[in-house]
Amino acid sequence: MKPRFEGGSTLLVRIPPHEFTQTLSFYRDILQLEEDVSFSKPSLGAYAFCFGAMRLVLCEVDCISRTEIWLHLATADESDAAFYLAQHGVVRRDEIAPLPDGDKGFWISAPGGLIHLVSNLGQPFG
Repeated sequence: MKPRFEGGSTLLVRIPPHEFTQTLSFYRDILQLEEDVSFSKPSLGAYAFCFGAMRLVLCEVDCISRTEIWLHLATADESDAAFYLAQHGVVRRDEIAPLPDGDKGFWISAPGGLIHLVSNLGQPFG
């Protein structure tokens, strides 16, 4: 059976330090998006904003040289999704970032290198 996939609730933008302040100012001060303070973690360099039906999370990341966009791909059953994607030659990228203990989600790379977190429908990332 083919699992159902849909866009998740979070767009994660990983930003190098030399671009972070300007990027944060663009979304917070120029566009004046509403900050999701319940999800923001300023002490960790992460700020979340309401972005229509989604959450836009800006993260300052020291070990990168250019901005990256990561997407949440939601599904009802991570095991079925993993099996289906493997059958279709989709590259798993579990080395991308650790997930919390007990999390059944996993990372994949779409053609072109766009990173996706495949996880439960109700589970955002950031």
